[in-house]
This record gives sequence, C-alpha cells and structure tokens, in this order.
Amino acid sequence: MEIAIFNRLTTPKLHQLLEFAGINGLFLIGCSDVAKARRDRDFPLFRHATGQWAKKVRGKTHYFGTDKDSAAERWYKEKDALYAGETPKSRNKGPTITELANVFNASQRQRHETTGKPGLRHIELCERTIRRLIGFVGADCNISSLGPDDYAKIKLRLFEPVKRTKPVRGKVFGRQVARRSPETVAGDVRRIKTFLNWCHDSEYIAAPRFGNKFPNETEVAVTKASLKQQSENRKDIAAGDILALINAARVNFKPLIWLAINSGIGNADIAAIEWDDIATIDDNESWIDLPRLKTGAPRRFILWPETKFAIKEYLAIRNYSGERYKHLVFLTSQNLPWVRGKGDKDHVDSIGTVFAKLRDDCGVKGATFYGLRRTFATIGCESLDFAAVKVLMGHVKDKRDMTSRYAQGVGDERIKAVTDHVRQWVLNGAEVAK
Repeated sequence: MEIAIFNRLTTPKLHQLLEFAGINGLFLIGCSDVAKARRDRDFPLFRHATGQWAKKVRGKTHYFGTDKDSAAERWYKEKDALYAGETPKSRNKGPTITELANVFNASQRQRHETTGKPGLRHIELCERTIRRLIGFVGADCNISSLGPDDYAKIKLRLFEPVKRTKPVRGKVFGRQVARRSPETVAGDVRRIKTFLNWCHDSEYIAAPRFGNKFPNETEVAVTKASLKQQSENRKDIAAGDILALINAARVNFKPLIWLAINSGIGNADIAAIEWDDIATIDDNESWIDLPRLKTGAPRRFILWPETKFAIKEYLAIRNYSGERYKHLVFLTSQNLPWVRGKGDKDHVDSIGTVFAKLRDDCGVKGATFYGLRRTFATIGCESLDFAAVKVLMGHVKDKRDMTSRYAQGVGDERIKAVTDHVRQWVLNGAEVAK
C-alpha cells in the first residue's frame, strides 16, 4: 500500500505508526507537486519506464514517443483506430501515398516522352485526381490500410464540388456546380484505380481492397425532374446556331469552329495543330492524321471545303515572325497559342473564353466550344457507323470489347461518309456566306 502526504506531517512518530499499520511506502511531496499531479491526471498518457509516453488500450500498451506534446498529438490522431481494435494508418509500414504518387507521375511523364502515350491532358487529369485523393486520406496515408469502407467514403467525397479560387480559363472562373456529376466522378474513380493498380503491378503495395463499394459508374434514379433537367442541360448546338457563330466570328477564329464541327476535335487538339498536320490542305481531298492529345489514340478525318476555305482565309492574314510559336498554325490576335500552360495554375484556354463572348453576342444560350465536339458525335452517330465515329473522336478501344479487337480497322470511305453526313446537317441549317 502506498500513500502520499505533505512534508509537514513527516515526523519520526508518524513513520512508526505507518510501519505498524503495514504501509510499505511513503512518498513525500509538496503542494506544488500535488498541483502537478492533478494536471498530469488529466493527461491521457503515462510515462513508461522506457521514457516514452504510453497508453494501454484493449489490453495492449502503445507507445507514442518521448516528447510530451508530440505524443499527445499522435495519441489524438490514433486513438479512434486503437479503440476500434485497428492498426492506425500512420503505423502501417510501406511507402506513403505521396511517395507512390511521385513515382507514378514521373513514370507517366517519362512514358509520354518515350512513346507519346498517354497524352499530356490525361497525365494532368491523373495528377489532379491524385492530389484530391491525397487531400482526402492525408499525405502520410499507407494505401494498404484502406479497405472497402474507406473507398466508399472517398467516392462520396468525390461528388463534392471543387471550389474555384483562381481563374482557370483566361480571366473566367468557370461554372461552380453544387454537386459534381456521376460522369465526372466516374472519371476520377477510373484514374484512382489506374494509379493504385499500377502501384500493385509495380509491386509497391498489396492488391487494393476496393470491394464492391467503389464502382466506376453511379446509378442515378430516373425521375420526371431528372429527365426534364437532362433535357434542359443538353450540350448539343443547333445547326443554325453554329452557322450564326461562324458568320459572327473573326477571321482567326472561324477555322477553329469549322475544325471542331468538321472532325469533333477539342480545344487543346486544335491549338496544337502544326504545319505538317495540314500539309495536304491544297490537295483535292485533304486528309488529316492527328492523334488525340488526351489519349494518344490515332485519329483521321477529311477537311470540308468550307473548313479549307476558312483556314486559307486565316493564313492569308497570319502575321507571326517569332521563333517560339512558329510551329503552330493557329495563334490568337496577340500571337499566342490558343491553349497554353501545362498545369492547373497556369492553364489558359483562350478558345473557351473567346467562344463564350461570341456566344453571348449571338444570343446562343448555354453553348460551349467543346459542345461542338459533342454535337459532332451526336449527329455522326445518326449515320449508324459507330466504329467510324469512334475513330473520328479519338476514343481508345475497350480491351473487353472483342469486336473491336478483331476488327481490321475503319476505311477512309466510312470516315468520309460520317463527316459528309454531319456536313449536310450543318449546311441544311442555313446558307453560309463564303
């Protein structure tokens, strides 16, 4: 039995009484020591004989280091997992998610420099998604500690909107949504799986435990309200509106609109067109081979007469004598690339900015430049040659699609048939002044 008493009570007679009572130990402490003891009583950890701060949880002693403040901070981070009988993520051995992300991103960029695949846009999207994942789980998270429930929570958080703090398209902040769409989240899920499966294939981690709560697609209930909203949010552009936009556009912007509806190529691909890509512009049939930047997929299309006319009209007034961008065909009125910058912070899409102003001037509501690509796909599919549309769009073949695996390719006549169908649809909208 032990007892703590004040110094003023420690007399020889008291010692004799304590020994007679069978009390084995005597601790002599002062008033200041009592106050300190009361403070330490509120501290969740105890000082172990090894000098470390420790805590016994579920019958097992856990150690948190010798520094009191650091030990307390670590305890509050790990206590929930310890009380639940789980190993805290910070105690798992192996590389952190940040270390894995650095290796993966470096590998992707090195592969792009060597083979051209994947495209830079795809790499940037992967890096953006991985940064968001790290924000959810923490920079020091060990992937092996994540289970199906963790991935289910991650997917729910992926629906949260990304708050825009800086302009992302020129001086435009872009539309701030209340909730990200299932299609956008599906892309994030695919990129996360690609990243973690690559880490597993490279033998950095064990197989990720996604479970059945982390599917790519998200089933959304179909209601009258959702169908109405889907109808209102259609991103296709009417043929008459496209022609109105072309007629109102400046000479340096007209060929960009024609190229988008002619072939379904997007903003970044148009901005990256070089002189070798349009070497056949003076031929009777001008065929263009232009791999898609995002996926590196091969793509081939034929230029319409209207598109060729708009390009030649622009080239007649093009005035650039510099060296930096001389390899690019299309430049802004300030002789800059239409899409420039490689990261989120310095990315500028002048095509989207100019198109937004042009759209407002023409009174075309809700249209975006990328909507021309969607319109091309929609009208092109009316030809019922979906394989040819897929080639024109630069979509990657699905490895699970056995038909695409055995198909021997799409001939030029099929590609021309699709583009002719879209051209006829556009020209039926109104007469174009040449």
